[in-house]
Amino acid sequence: MGSYDGAETCELVGNFLLSQLQNLDINLGLNRDDGLAVTNATPKEIENVKKEICRIFNDNGLRITIEANKRIINFLDVTLNLKKSTFQPFTKPNTTF
Repeated sequence: MGSYDGAETCELVGNFLLSQLQNLDINLGLNRDDGLAVTNATPKEIENVKKEICRIFNDNGLRITIEANKRIINFLDVTLNLKKSTFQPFTKPNTTF
């Protein structure tokens, strides 16, 4: 992802994968190599969705790491708190400006 072509390729592959994931009962978004999904499904249904996402990525020769059932997440440069419906800036530990 170090060059313009790499970023464009990542966007293209991401959109292709989103098209294959659109039939799942989740709200899903991607930003280059990061993704975030939200759903009201039960934990058992979420496990089935995780398996389906992994299958789709595997069918395309890719691997994915999924963390599920989180209430507070750090996505890009924002911390999202789903319990309190709040957000705040996020920086990684040891980040210098």
